[in-house]
Amino acid sequence: MKGLLYKDFQIIVTGYRKNALLVLVLYTVMAYAMQLPFLLYALIFLLELYIVSTLSFDEASHWDAYVRTLPVPAGAVMGAKYLLGLLLMLAGTALTTVLVLLMPAGSGRPAPVEFLFSCAAVFCIALLYSALSFPLSLRYGAAKARTSVLAAVLALGCGVYLVYWFASRHGISLPDLSGLGTCAVAAFLIGLLILSLAAYGASWIISTRIYLRKEF
Repeated sequence: MKGLLYKDFQIIVTGYRKNALLVLVLYTVMAYAMQLPFLLYALIFLLELYIVSTLSFDEASHWDAYVRTLPVPAGAVMGAKYLLGLLLMLAGTALTTVLVLLMPAGSGRPAPVEFLFSCAAVFCIALLYSALSFPLSLRYGAAKARTSVLAAVLALGCGVYLVYWFASRHGISLPDLSGLGTCAVAAFLIGLLILSLAAYGASWIISTRIYLRKEF
């Protein structure tokens, strides 16, 4: 497992080091200069995208055909990617926290509770995106999966919009988090985090089964 983690981490460092530094500097400068701390939340999602992209490198280098000759379980191969993805998302959350806390007072820095809720929400979105991207990338290829995930996200967004549109037209009241207390919102986000982690774990199981049946 350590070797697999190291391999994927080196792929990310070698392939995306300059890109990550550029985005980090650009988003940090924009967030500080324009007093828009929410831009820093993108770092959580950015690091998650890198781990999904390792599937493209494996596909291009025929890594999977080679690793099949080694005594390495399929669950470990996929587990390393899911574990590294989780660690990178946690690292992105920690980095975002530090950068937001370093913002001077009066520069748009959010209140601690608001920031905590925002980070938790973005973290859950990143988890769900990975949970969807990994199995689709294995099943249809990394390039086709990006289109499929984008279509799924657009469909979800349209579905949410239609629900709210239908509710507003028919006078149906929907839950509004802004009107809830801190404890209620915290309970909602904890529940969302648990569901997101469960989806992430289920995605690993699905990806492992696809990987076992796939011919390289």
